Amino acid sequence: MRFARRIWGFSLADAGLDRRRHLNLAFVAIATLSGGAFVGTGGGFETAIRWLQTTAADKLQPFGGAMGRTGTYATILAMAVLLMASVGYSLWVPIYGPERKKWAPVVWANALANLLEMATTACLFLLIGAGIGAVSGFGQDPYGAGQHVFQSLRHAATQLVTGALPAVAVIPGPLAILFLVLVRGASNYWEHRLCHTSRLLWLVVHRSHHIPEYLTPMITPGVVFGFLFHIPALVFSAVLLALFPTDANVTILIVYYTIWGITAQANHSTALYRLVYRIPIFKQLCHCFATGPYHYLHHSAHRDEMMVNLDLVGPFMFWDRLFGTYKAPPPSPPTIGLTHSPDVLLSPFVILFSGYQQLAYELRWNKGWTVRAKIVFGSIAYSPPITRDFLTGGLKRSVSEGASRADVSTEQLAPGQ
Repeated sequence: MRFARRIWGFSLADAGLDRRRHLNLAFVAIATLSGGAFVGTGGGFETAIRWLQTTAADKLQPFGGAMGRTGTYATILAMAVLLMASVGYSLWVPIYGPERKKWAPVVWANALANLLEMATTACLFLLIGAGIGAVSGFGQDPYGAGQHVFQSLRHAATQLVTGALPAVAVIPGPLAILFLVLVRGASNYWEHRLCHTSRLLWLVVHRSHHIPEYLTPMITPGVVFGFLFHIPALVFSAVLLALFPTDANVTILIVYYTIWGITAQANHSTALYRLVYRIPIFKQLCHCFATGPYHYLHHSAHRDEMMVNLDLVGPFMFWDRLFGTYKAPPPSPPTIGLTHSPDVLLSPFVILFSGYQQLAYELRWNKGWTVRAKIVFGSIAYSPPITRDFLTGGLKRSVSEGASRADVSTEQLAPGQ
């Protein structure tokens, strides 16, 4: 148990180069084993191919339904993503090379957190699929079975809400494309905004995404079990589409989201910020698709920029402009990370799971159902009488202790990105 706690809370900032290499090898081994289990679950490489196809379809189509010709556009998108990532990394290393001792632990901790997130999700699907197989007797593809559970959950939720809704009007032609993009933007905007206002969503879903102080596309951590939290936004989109069905050109829609996917590679790239900002056509594309410097500013550590540029798909930051959260990015990349730039434990486990730890700790030690309800359902501004900030090293605060660094940490945990 003591060894497990040491591994869990070990910060890469305290590790020497040799130890970092050992930890890297350990995490790569975990990811490889997880990937091997994923690929080898009955279908072999067919399972992996099917997963890639499903992922590509989910990324390129906004609302889930069958869509042709996704393979070609997915290939174009994948090649462009690799090119943008390679250019960004080649620019990034020379710029931050002199600060290697500072940024290397940040990069590796968050990159390993990404691997850990993928391995955790894969293991969840495998466990659920194995459980279904044990009960039903059909266990040839446990990963596929586990994934199918959540796909069915999404489909059932959508059908439940939209089944009885009458169509108000059919939106034709070019207006249909604009309507679909705006609907997708609205669902993403409010999902994103809730992640920055709800205490629960911030701590367990979104905070890890905003921790890195240096950004490349490979190191921005994902969200553990984040696919569960997308279901409400998908249902919201489905409701609007049921009320206002469209006659949209599917190819144009795919092209739109393919270009969006390419420009989105600059969302989380410190090196690409200046490059994109200084090339007018790239900057305008990013403005159109709510990507690049416009999204990068959303990761700012400055308090007055904690709720800006929440739109994720455009066009032209429509929902940010409508609700007063738009801000034009500056020529130089801002300081990024959590508000007030707190010192965090650079442990992949802590980055991903410290929000769960904090909520569990607060629910255990605080008394009264009113307080506990606020802990789970309160706003980001709420801080319970007894809390513990596991992200910054387990600092505690109670009513009797008065002001301490943990008092500040409540603001540090605020969505200052």
